[in-house]
Amino acid sequence: MKTKVFLLSVVLFFWSCSNKDDTPNAFEDCPVPAIELPEILIELVDDKGNNLIANGTFSAEAILLEYPGYTASEFVVGTQGTDVENLIRVAIQGFGPQTVNVVLSDRISEPFSFNAIDLASEDALALNEFGCPIANLNLVIADALYNAIEQDIRDFNNDFGDFIVTIVR
Repeated sequence: MKTKVFLLSVVLFFWSCSNKDDTPNAFEDCPVPAIELPEILIELVDDKGNNLIANGTFSAEAILLEYPGYTASEFVVGTQGTDVENLIRVAIQGFGPQTVNVVLSDRISEPFSFNAIDLASEDALALNEFGCPIANLNLVIADALYNAIEQDIRDFNNDFGDFIVTIVR
């Protein structure tokens, strides 16, 4: 009988020591907030303003981007008749200083470096109408250099918050 009482008390003890925390979690049913970073669009032009991809000086298919640890291809935007025709899309890889090597051909490779800064306030995760956290980024690009020459980065004014830089070659 003592053994049965002992076993019953052990079972009750372990049952009461559940791993589940009964404290309510306000964000329990919320998806993880997706933070999609904008891109930087590079427009390559000559001194007369002609796009060097559109006029065939550089082939869109031959252009590569070398990020630290991997190389990307097929990222030239080519939607004809729009304001995003023949531009090179550079992915922003998080925050902080970054360098991407732009390979225009077998013989031409040029570094593009910039600093991605998040100016979001302490309230970087705001809540949507359902009470779930959403990303609230205020991203700026600073210290942009293309081939060691300082560049002016402008807002692209699209729905994605992208930036654009025009490189005169």
